Amino acid sequence: MKPWSAILKWSSSIVLCLAAHLLLFVASSKKRSSEKIPEEQVLEVDLDILADTSKEDPNPSKKELERKRLEEERRKREEEERRRREEEKRLEEERLRKEAEEERKRQEAAEAERIRQEKLEAERIEAQRLLAIANKKKQERLARERKEAAARKAREKRREEARQKERAEARAKKKAQEKAAANRRAKQRAKEKAAAKRRADAQAKKRVEARKKAKAKKKVSRAYATSRRKPSYPNSLRRKGIEGTVKVKVYVSPNGRVDRATLYKSSGHSAMDRSALNAAKRWKYKPAYNGLNQKVSDTKIETIVFKIR
Repeated sequence: MKPWSAILKWSSSIVLCLAAHLLLFVASSKKRSSEKIPEEQVLEVDLDILADTSKEDPNPSKKELERKRLEEERRKREEEERRRREEEKRLEEERLRKEAEEERKRQEAAEAERIRQEKLEAERIEAQRLLAIANKKKQERLARERKEAAARKAREKRREEARQKERAEARAKKKAQEKAAANRRAKQRAKEKAAAKRRADAQAKKRVEARKKAKAKKKVSRAYATSRRKPSYPNSLRRKGIEGTVKVKVYVSPNGRVDRATLYKSSGHSAMDRSALNAAKRWKYKPAYNGLNQKVSDTKIETIVFKIR
């Protein structure tokens, strides 16, 4: 058991040495020389502990008590260091709080001063605005009074001119009425003569137009096809041996062309109907003529037979 006890003592002494060096490093980084453990003393303690552990320990209980005492001192130093740091932190926080409070008070005072200055400036601007409004209203009132006075004079002048004009117009109107009455009588006689002549001319014109319309409505000749292009037989219906008849209504223009073609009676097969319509649209006709020998439009019902030969 002796070698193991020596190893345990040696390892505990190394741990204590490292802890002492760590405390020395922390104390030096904080630059608190008054509360630091001198480096020479720590080194001497570590060297003594190492020297003691290298030798055989005649009294193990005494060494254990010494180790416990060093542990207790280390804990006390750490506790004091922690308390000191907490106190420094508290003092620093108190200082920062006071500085922040003073800064807030300064800002509040500056803000109050700024608000007061803005209020004074706003009051000054409002006073200037009210004064400008009062001056403007005064000028508008004076201008309105001058304008009303000028308007009254103008109205009086216009009324006087209107009275003079009314008297002159009354005299002129009386003369004009007398002259107009004479003119109306003469015009009435002329109108009566002109109306009688217009009635006679209108009746003669109506008779002539009626004869022309009768001739125009009467078709002397109907349109008839001069070129009939055969429709193409749908292959699907030809293969099935289906035949049919399609009646197409053709609208012939005065120039003999087909304006449009519509299905008048279906064959019952849409492909056959389409083929018949497409063919009829390409037919050419000799146009119809009316009684005035004029080309006119006409409609024809054409029958197209699809028959397999």
